[in-house]
Formats: sequence, structure tokens, C-alpha cells
Amino acid sequence: MFVYGTQFHRPPNPPRQTRVAALEQIAGPLGFNTIKVWTMWNWCNPEPDVYDFAELDEIMATCDRLGLRVIVNTILETAPYWLAEQYPEARYVNADLEPLNLRGRSSDPNGGWPGLCLDHAAVREAAANFLTALANHIKHRPSLLGYDCWNEPHVEPAWFNSMWPSPNQMLFCYCETTTAQFRSWLSQKYGTIANLNEAWIRRFRSWDDPLPPQTHGTYADWLDWRRFMIDSMSDQMAFRVKTLQVADPDHFIMSHGAKFPPIDPLTLSSINNVALAQPLDRWGCAIFPKWHRMTPALMAAKFDACRSDARGKPWWLAELQGGHGMTTGLQRSAHVQPSDIRLWNWLALVAGTSGILYWTYMAEATGTEATGFGLVNAAQELTPRAREAARICGLLQRHEALIERYKPRPQVGILYDPDNQILSFAMEGKEDPVTGSAQGYYRAAWHSDVLARFLQPDEIRELGPDIRVLLVPWHLIGKPETAEALNDYVRQGGVLICDTALGLFDENGWQQSRTPANLHETWGIVEEEAFWVADDGRPATIWERMGPLSSPAGAYTVPPDLVSTSPYVAVTDPVDGTIRGRHLITPLKVSAPAEVVGTCQGMPVAARARVGKGTVYYFGTNLGASIHEGDETALRLVGTLIGQHTTPRVVGSRLRPRLIEGEDEALLVVFNDQSEIVCETMQLPPVYRLARDVDSESSQSLDDHQIEVEVNPFDVRVIHLRTKLNKASWGYRSA
Repeated sequence: MFVYGTQFHRPPNPPRQTRVAALEQIAGPLGFNTIKVWTMWNWCNPEPDVYDFAELDEIMATCDRLGLRVIVNTILETAPYWLAEQYPEARYVNADLEPLNLRGRSSDPNGGWPGLCLDHAAVREAAANFLTALANHIKHRPSLLGYDCWNEPHVEPAWFNSMWPSPNQMLFCYCETTTAQFRSWLSQKYGTIANLNEAWIRRFRSWDDPLPPQTHGTYADWLDWRRFMIDSMSDQMAFRVKTLQVADPDHFIMSHGAKFPPIDPLTLSSINNVALAQPLDRWGCAIFPKWHRMTPALMAAKFDACRSDARGKPWWLAELQGGHGMTTGLQRSAHVQPSDIRLWNWLALVAGTSGILYWTYMAEATGTEATGFGLVNAAQELTPRAREAARICGLLQRHEALIERYKPRPQVGILYDPDNQILSFAMEGKEDPVTGSAQGYYRAAWHSDVLARFLQPDEIRELGPDIRVLLVPWHLIGKPETAEALNDYVRQGGVLICDTALGLFDENGWQQSRTPANLHETWGIVEEEAFWVADDGRPATIWERMGPLSSPAGAYTVPPDLVSTSPYVAVTDPVDGTIRGRHLITPLKVSAPAEVVGTCQGMPVAARARVGKGTVYYFGTNLGASIHEGDETALRLVGTLIGQHTTPRVVGSRLRPRLIEGEDEALLVVFNDQSEIVCETMQLPPVYRLARDVDSESSQSLDDHQIEVEVNPFDVRVIHLRTKLNKASWGYRSA
């Protein structure tokens, strides 16, 4: 079964008296097969040892009758008030050492948010009791499909805790229990206080001395602090999974994220999605494109990242925006149109999803999300977008066998290391240089009509011959094993594209003597002293806003050197053109086997090195960020390299085609991310001999294996292809 449905219940919505009719609408006119419900800890556990699952029973009994399947989303992030009264020391504490009382917020109007710190033993025991009681209560229900054990895993209060948060109010958790566990983690890592002192440059006397950092300026302590928090989040995932598995070993357990590094930042959230997904049966993502103003390329990047993080397990689009998003109680996103529903569904499908669930069935009822996100309105009337979702549901069931057999085959790799993003946060208080570079490089893959695989350093040696191009966005962490694996990848025939400052710092944030670290001799490339590049006159940090001491407070002065004020790189290979550098311009010393392929102010700043059977392209700037900021020459350069070394099944000019292929049939999915109608002729693989539009069910002509495709602005067109000249085999309603 291809799972297709919607989030249904989060107290108090939908109203209790309307739920049976609502479920009948979901199973009937909409034709969905699955719903998801939030079981919120504080709502279902109002007193010690008292569990109230009456509302869940009513919903599941109706689903039993209607044949709907139910995903139960367990929400520990709304803790019972009685538990907070018993253990006030278990409240989350921010970097200003302020404990957070339980409260309501936009996504948790019934209170109990942000929950209590699960590092506290009594809180974890109470959470385990709740999960166990829930699983024991529902595990025999025919409608139960599985559990979503953690909604968008992250350090919960780090997101949306105020309309006016200071940076320190987004950093957690500094409670006594978490601080003690951090010290224990440090003790296990370093063994002796002397070893910690050497790494952190301290004079601690005992393990009682180290504290989590609260202000920026140092690197080693921040790296360890957020590594620990990431490990803690991964441990919490394992705890949730194990607890549910013991109580109910017969149903799957999943989770879904909302941030997907390196496309998204990770440090405040404290997430490593690969580690979070490891104990799960399946993984998933939450995407709100109109709310968060996502381009199709950015959505595709997140889907590819989600699939990559799952490492071979099934993944779902577990939350897809159903109606307009709400930023505050008044501000809202653009409306969701039927064409959006089509576009978003097919973007997920070409990336390989095996389930799609909307957020949410009915427009939210109260709080700052009220009026938003619903497929249907508050009166439960079907909207045009809901009718389109129903139509697509039927279409996907028709092509279910093909979609289930489909296996995406990425041809481009994008490397990232969570430590690299933590270092960026320690350096800048943000991760923009990394995330911008990753988004830019992915855009080049998107325009090259190939899928991408996001990978961490431990996966480099596992890359097969399909990944011919490996992109390394803004990677300042230099680990010897990563450098060795990258070099071996190139020697074996791979093409490697790198930004400047590769391996500038070691694992403790110490500057290395040569960059690219551990690779400069082999590649014949050595970085010289870099120039900082002003970001189009936009001050980014307090120091930039202050300006030099000779300027009035708040003034901003552009650095006086020509490189910083005119950071243009003239490139000659693989294209001729000029690129506007970003973040740094780094002169290079180039020797054999490297050759200069780009200059700035007469200085070498880009090089190509033939190493073994492969090639390294090294750029003395943040090339990915240049693409992200709209530099067309940078996009063309990386796209040309990708095109020279990959073999996309279908290629477009302004349209972006993808193939969902089976044994003797395929779906040609063509996206238009332009603001105007685009019509193109595309060359298909010669094996396909028949074509039919899946929406109109009309035959499409193939002339010498070419097909003409016209797609409306920001829309998608889907063509069913067959390898055999047998029109009777289409299986559609009519000829």
C-alpha cells in the first residue's frame, strides 16, 4: 500500500462532535487510506498513573470501521503539569540560565510545552511509563499501522520559544543534570583532565570545573558541547524506539525531521539525522513550501537529503503543507493552489518517497496557527487543493506497482560533516557559509537533471561507480581520515569539487599549518593568506556593525583592499567567465600536478589537479555560496562539470525532467520552476515507444524517441511511457 493521507487530530482540533463525519470524508470523497494523530503526553496523562485514551479510542474505532490506517505520533514535548511540580529542576534551562516553565504555544495550544528535560531520570521513567501504557492500550487495534515516536526531533525549546528571542534564549540545555552528563561525556572522551585542558586550553583542576560554553569566541568547547548534545538527542531517539518496541514488537516505528543538514543548520537543534534514523524502521520529513518560501530546487534538496539520511530504509513525506501557513496570528503565506499540490507530490515521488501525509486535514482552530494549514476549511468543506490531493491519491494508487519498484539512482554526491557546521556556528554564530554553499551546489545538480546523495565522511569509501562527481561545500574541519578517503576517491577516477579553506582547522578547532590539510602535497595546491569578502555591504556580526575604532559607533566601512571590494574570479576551465567570490578570496600556490584555472587581481585562486584516474577542482572562494547568491557563471561551471561526468536519463533546457522507471514502463515527470509557460522537446531513452499523459489520458506522439512537453508556470506534467507497442495494456479508464 502506498500510504496517502493526512494528519487528523491534535487537541482540540477537529472538534469532537465532528470527527466521525470528518473521518468518513477522508475515507470517502478524499479516498485517503491513512491518518496521523498526535497523542500528547500532558493531554493523555493528566494525573500520576492516570491515562486517558478515550478520544484516541473513538478515533481508532471509527478507523477500524472505515478501513483507515492510523499512525500514532507520540508527543513527549508536552509534559504533564504534575510532573513539573514534582521535579522543577527538570525544566529546560537556556544559556542565560533561565528555567522554562511549561506553557502553550502555536503548535501546542493545550500547554505542557516544551516538556521537561529527558536527561532527568525521573522524567525519562515517567515518559517510558506513558509510552508503554499507550502501546499496550492500542497495539491490538486493526487500524494501527505504526508509531511516529518523535515529531521533528530537536532540542525542543530551541525553536519558536518567543516572538522576540535573544540568541542565548535559543541555546539548551544548561540544567544541572545535562551539565553533569556533559562532564561525564568529556571524561569518557578525554580520559584525564590534563587531556581536556590540552584540547580546550584550560587549567581545570577536576571534572567539576568544565561548564558548557555560553558565549562565542572559542572553538574546542563549542565543538564538544554540541557534539555531546547531538549524542544526547540520538540517545533519546533510541530510548523512545526501545520503549515502544518492548511494548509492541509488531508495528513499525518511525520519526520525521524538519531540518536537513547541510541544507539546513543543525547546531541549535543538535541533530544528526543519520544517527537519529539509525534505530528506526523508517524515516521521514516535514515540508511547508509556501510557508517557508521554498523553491522547487530547495524542496528537492530536502527530499534527497531525507532519503540519504535514511540509508536505504523507507522514507515518507510525513508532513506536507495542506493550506496557507501562519507566521503570526495575522501574517500568512500565499494560498496553496492545486498546482502546488501536484508539484510537491511529484517532487517527493521522484526522490523515492513511499508515503505522503498532509499537515493537516482541517484548518487549525486556535493560537497563531488558527485558520492555517488545512486541506479543508473550518466548516470541513472540500477546497480545490483538497480535491486535487484526492485526484492525485487515485492516480498514485493506479501506478502503485511502478512507484513501489522505483529505486532512485543519484549520480552526484554532496559531502557534509556535522562538526563542520558546529564549527561555523562557533565562528560566526550562524551556519550560513555552509548551508548556502550546500544549497548552491545542489542547485547545480538540480539543473543538471540528476539526483544527489548527501553523505557523511564514513560513507566516502562506500561510494560506487554511480557517484562520479563529489561536491564538498565549505568544509573547514580537516580530519585525516576524511582527507585520505577524498584522495582515494579521486585516484580511483572521481571528480572532486571543493571550496576554499578545506581542512583549515583540526577536530579541536586548531588552525592547521597547511591547507588543504593533509592533501596539499598530493594535489600541488597550498593556500596562502585569504582575503575576507564583504557581503555586498551587509554587516552580519556585531563586529561588522561596529566598524573600525576610528568610525562612529554603528558605522560600517568596507575593507580597503581591492580583493575584498572587487572579489571577481576569472575562470578558464571548464568554462570561461567571471564569478563573484563569496566569504573569502584565497590566493593559491600551485605546483604539479595542479594547474591554474582561475585568477583574481592577477593571483591564482582556482586550480585543477589530475590525481590518479580522477580530477580535483579547487576554488579559492565559497563557490557554492556564489551559486546560492545567483551567480550564473558559477552555476554554469559546476553544471558543466556535472554534465561531463554523469548520464542523466532525460535532459531539459529550462524544464527539469526526471524518470520514475520500472521494468517495462516509466513515468516522465517534468517540472517547470519558471514563472512562465515553457515548451521543450526532449530526447527519451530509445527503449520507450508509447507515451500517454496521465492527467488527460491522451496519447502523446513520439518522433524519433523525442517528445514535446509543455508545462505551466511552477507546475508539473507527467507522461506514462511504455516499452511495448500494446495500447491495450495501459489499464486506464478509457482509450
